[in-house]
Amino acid sequence: MAENYSEYDVHANVNCVECHETDEHQIGRRIPLDSTHEDYVEVKSCDSEGCHAGISHGGIVDAHLETIECETCHIPMLPGGNITGKAPISSFSWENGVLEETYHESNFTPTLAWSKGIYNEKLPVMASKDEEGVKLKAFNPINGVWWDEGLDQDVLTNPDNSSSLGNPISPSIVKAADSNGDGKVTSSEIRSYDGNLDKQPDYPNAILRHVDLLYQVSHNIVSKDIGMSDPLKCDNCHGVSASGSLHVNWTLLGYDKDPAETTPPTNFSAKEIPVTIPGQKPVEVEREPAF
Repeated sequence: MAENYSEYDVHANVNCVECHETDEHQIGRRIPLDSTHEDYVEVKSCDSEGCHAGISHGGIVDAHLETIECETCHIPMLPGGNITGKAPISSFSWENGVLEETYHESNFTPTLAWSKGIYNEKLPVMASKDEEGVKLKAFNPINGVWWDEGLDQDVLTNPDNSSSLGNPISPSIVKAADSNGDGKVTSSEIRSYDGNLDKQPDYPNAILRHVDLLYQVSHNIVSKDIGMSDPLKCDNCHGVSASGSLHVNWTLLGYDKDPAETTPPTNFSAKEIPVTIPGQKPVEVEREPAF
């Protein structure tokens, strides 16, 4: 971990187990929705007692919390390069049977996407805004490329967006399918590969998948005083004031346009977000003496 990491995350000096509580050697984590494991310990949420319970950002922003996670606005930027000790991965590919990776060498913006949570038996891809229980969350998207046998109809129909795990082909087999030895594996090569020498292709329906895998982020939390950027405000996502520099892709999220669009257009840069902390001492107002 970089020595200056405390400059990038307000929780940098918080002990890990304060959020990731442990019980019987089980460390708090996000619990897969399809899990049958009964001993999982869930990681604390932002509004847990002793954390940020009761904090208000005003009626309009608080109403957003029904569909938006706190991190969505409080992780506006992620560190690239070696700020955190190692550059975060941007993509990986097993297309040619050997692992090829790219990394974020500079700071980057997380992707905002709909999600219901994580699964053991599904790929972490974007959910639909119309699914019950979805929330808008911040993710580090990692583009993954690999060959699939093409046995799953959903994968064949929608290879790049299906959440199905499918039937990945082993990298060693992919590499062996490179019949001309040029280091590049083509569709015809993998589909005609006959590894068991029975004169029948082993993977006649093989398909190359390019999937944006969404990994939810919870670190690099910013405040108005600490972080790589200020927390998002209304005009980062809505209104004419953010035109050309929106933090959110409304089309990607399933909207035809900004759902807060008004006629005439609203300048959301004028909107302030108040913060009320339970038990906080009121701001003292200086006044002239009465006498």
